[in-house]
Amino acid sequence: MSLRFRFLLPLILKNMQSPLAAKSLHDLFIDLRKCVDWKNKELLGLFIAHLTLRYEHPQCQLDEAWTEEDIGLLRYSFIIKNELLTLFRHV
Repeated sequence: MSLRFRFLLPLILKNMQSPLAAKSLHDLFIDLRKCVDWKNKELLGLFIAHLTLRYEHPQCQLDEAWTEEDIGLLRYSFIIKNELLTLFRHV
């Protein structure tokens, strides 16, 4: 299934602009991270999924626990940079 992500993910993200489909597609998008082998970095996968949703602005309520920090501040976080570098080394 993960081989088809490049076709599936753009469709899911695009259709999250529909108020009728947004909540179901939001849940699907979050669950799809389980199809990727994160090499003991499951929290990183969850973080990337929620951060992607924040950037896409779906037509549904996002989990408040993942929306507390300003996105602009996140890109300068040392921890996030290190985690992303670790991710790219394993992909």
